[in-house]
Amino acid sequence: MSDIIDLAERMARAFSRYNCFIFEENELEKVRDLVIAAELKGLVEVKQVDPRYPYIYIVTPWTRSLEKDCVSRVNIMLTEGRLTQEEYKKYRANLIEQCMVSGEVEVSKRIVEALTRHINKLKSSSNERKNP
Repeated sequence: MSDIIDLAERMARAFSRYNCFIFEENELEKVRDLVIAAELKGLVEVKQVDPRYPYIYIVTPWTRSLEKDCVSRVNIMLTEGRLTQEEYKKYRANLIEQCMVSGEVEVSKRIVEALTRHINKLKSSSNERKNP
């Protein structure tokens, strides 16, 4: 039980500092179990860092829906007249990137909150077993 709590605490610290969690293949099953147990499905993506290094994995915020939302927000800025056509052409990529970065930070905060809730739940259930 303590190794699951340690893994969750490591992951929470990593997301609060770096917005991701890097780990080795030997922890893959535990990380996947933690993602399910902490209800992080839909918030995170678990994948290999690089095909050249098949034993190193990363957990990152799920960004596919976030990217669509950011593109939509920038397009709305154009249609509402908050951007001229010239500004849109010039700054579109930068605005989408800024939106993505801020969105990833927000998702990372939600991930840390979910992990913290899960850690507290695990600690309280382990304390209940010790002190019946």
